[in-house]
Amino acid sequence: MRFGIEKTDGSARAGTLETQHGSVETPAFMPCGTIGAVKAVRWNELEDLGYKLILMNALHLYLRPGAETIEQFNGVHGWSSWTGSVLTDSGGYQFFSL
Repeated sequence: MRFGIEKTDGSARAGTLETQHGSVETPAFMPCGTIGAVKAVRWNELEDLGYKLILMNALHLYLRPGAETIEQFNGVHGWSSWTGSVLTDSGGYQFFSL
């Protein structure tokens, strides 16, 4: 993964995040696909809208479908069928709030 700053304005910056699954211009809005799916929207619709990055939650993925299932699908990309980039958060907030 690589991040390059394209432009700055004061402390604001715009850049490009290069991942194994493509490049994402930042700042970027990431639809939330908590357990590997964005509710009520198909992947191709998100792609048609120009989204390149989806946010998934590590704790929710761990609880359901579980690490073994994710491994059987060769990771979250195989599980979800999303071909773009994925950002996962730690799940710490959900862990402590449950």
